[in-house]
Amino acid sequence: MSESKEEIREQHGIEYQIPSHFLPALINGDESGLEESDIKELNTFYEKENFSDGHWDCSDEEYFSRSNDVNNMGGNVVDCWFVKFPKGGK
Repeated sequence: MSESKEEIREQHGIEYQIPSHFLPALINGDESGLEESDIKELNTFYEKENFSDGHWDCSDEEYFSRSNDVNNMGGNVVDCWFVKFPKGGK
């Protein structure tokens, strides 16, 4: 039996609160709506967390938070999981 999305998140994922305006760049590589300072913050976040061999899975729910995992500023965020591919396949 295959794992459910929730089981995969629990076993292989790390949860982050990501500002919603970063999602196009995070998921699709589309930085066109970001300021240069936003791009720098996102790149710093990527370098710090060292993401590789996985993909992003994000909630459809957006909400206000006093901080986030990219720049620790308040604003609208979305819960996202970086899910690492299991060894031996994607």
